[in-house]
Amino acid sequence: MRLLFCLLLSAAFINTTAHAATIFESGTLGQTGLTVQDIFDGVTGGTNVQPSIFTGVRFELTEPVRTTEVGGHFVASSPGTFFGAIVALDDEDDFPDSEDLSTPDVLGVTELAFPVESEQVFGDLSLLLQPGWYALAFGSGLFGTSGQGAALRNNPDIGSPTYIGLQSRPGRFNLSDLSDAILFEDHHFVVKGIVVPEPGGAGLFASLACWLLKRPRPQRSTPQHGRRLRLEACEERRALATLTVDSTLDVVDPNDGVTTLREAVEAAEGNFEPDEILFDLDEVVDGTTIQLT
Repeated sequence: MRLLFCLLLSAAFINTTAHAATIFESGTLGQTGLTVQDIFDGVTGGTNVQPSIFTGVRFELTEPVRTTEVGGHFVASSPGTFFGAIVALDDEDDFPDSEDLSTPDVLGVTELAFPVESEQVFGDLSLLLQPGWYALAFGSGLFGTSGQGAALRNNPDIGSPTYIGLQSRPGRFNLSDLSDAILFEDHHFVVKGIVVPEPGGAGLFASLACWLLKRPRPQRSTPQHGRRLRLEACEERRALATLTVDSTLDVVDPNDGVTTLREAVEAAEGNFEPDEILFDLDEVVDGTTIQLT
């Protein structure tokens, strides 16, 4: 009887005070209902979310949180699945420890479905997170997902979120490093959850309920490499994103005021819409070779 009374009282407290809310949001949701063709036509930009090309954002928590969902604003040309993962970071400059997200810093993963008309999509993900730095990453080709789509870039950034990317060649990097070529900004990435109350006063009842009803920690999905899909040529690819290489250097430096071939190639790989790389190298003669190491 005492146990039943305690559980009922704790449940009443939780139900009246703990409602899932937006814990983190990288950008304010922009226009929805857009299609892949709208990206190709230059209505908005898009960042690749597909096998071997992941994207995400760092975020900081200042109090304990129980997450409930993660998601954002996405679109694809056909239905398919992709993953969302929360990764523990050491600090604001850290990256996930592994490129295949197989290391213990990956705290949890969920599956989401691409819409063919852009909208907010979410996947359930329940994790108890302590104050600190984390990354929210989206991709495909792992955890049984194989879809190919894009995160839309029409959602005005809130503050100055630090977006990160993962590609097969350069590995992990800040997407802002490619700003000489393309501005990877204005994504809508979201973490929803409940702030965990301090164990005092009425909050002590909730803590007791959590202790009594402690559920087994969710098993993390075993990373597995999904089948890599072939990209089919799209009809009517217009509004090419033009990337102009104006330096023979082999560097990635967002502060040098020039665009190198390496920056252009990596930006084109992360960009969802078609790209065209041009060269404007006044200081060289025809036949010059730019060697990427």
